[in-house]
Amino acid sequence: MTARRAYPSDLSDARWALIAPRLTAWRQARTDAGVSGR
Repeated sequence: MTARRAYPSDLSDARWALIAPRLTAWRQARTDAGVSGR
């Protein structure tokens, strides 16, 4: 398998490390509230 080309919207590992905890907390809050994505 070959590596894919990077997209301009791709996040670096460092930027993802800043976002991941907030995204995880947001998902958990929605799950706890019983909100579904469907």
